[in-house]
Amino acid sequence: MIALRLRTPDIHIIRCSLNAMGRIPESSALRLEDIGEHDLLSDHLKHWRGTSLELVRCVGANDGFLDMLGAVNQFTGAPQLDKLTLRDCENWTVEALRRLVEKRNKNVPESAGRWTGKPAISEIVVCGTGPAADAADVPPACILPST
Repeated sequence: MIALRLRTPDIHIIRCSLNAMGRIPESSALRLEDIGEHDLLSDHLKHWRGTSLELVRCVGANDGFLDMLGAVNQFTGAPQLDKLTLRDCENWTVEALRRLVEKRNKNVPESAGRWTGKPAISEIVVCGTGPAADAADVPPACILPST
């Protein structure tokens, strides 16, 4: 018997209670927009296995959430994440973003063309309102476009 698990390419959730939804469906890309303070992103996304996460005006995109993403192992911390977008999110610090990148990329050889160890963050996009971050603020594994 063969089991096949299909993933929805993209999911976009706007102004919805994640607590009421239960588990977030599997997807390659996830965009959460206007998610309120009572929905703990860490609880809902620690087992999510997609590769691209965009957070837009999400109060829960804070240092604790970024630390959870940095504490990745094969079962938690959104282990397949390699692209993170923070758009108009104001509750995080550049230091927490730096910790996230350093922890996730610590096992990636800089000269090799392939990932080893834990999944790496290959791209971070920070735009809109929120802490000011530029390329000097995070390790070179990230791309931070201007706002």
